[in-house]
Amino acid sequence: SFGVVLSEIDVHTLPYSKRKNRDSNGKLLPDALILQQVAMGKLQVDFSETTPESLVELGKLCVSVDPNLRPTAAEAMYRLQIALTHEID
Repeated sequence: SFGVVLSEIDVHTLPYSKRKNRDSNGKLLPDALILQQVAMGKLQVDFSETTPESLVELGKLCVSVDPNLRPTAAEAMYRLQIALTHEID
């Protein structure tokens, strides 16, 4: 989704890579478990601390478990344009 793309551009890593590596026993987590946790809303995309809040909010809305909270493509583009115009130097 667009929220995942925003996260990848921001943190320069694959989505969920920090949480994907190992469980509490040091074993690699299977991709199916990662997908399940994402679908249940237990894992969210990461953003850096320097990312403008409006972009973090947009990214998180785009990957929301609740489809009613996800913006349409037009809404996402509008929010992105506003953020780029007002918050990014």
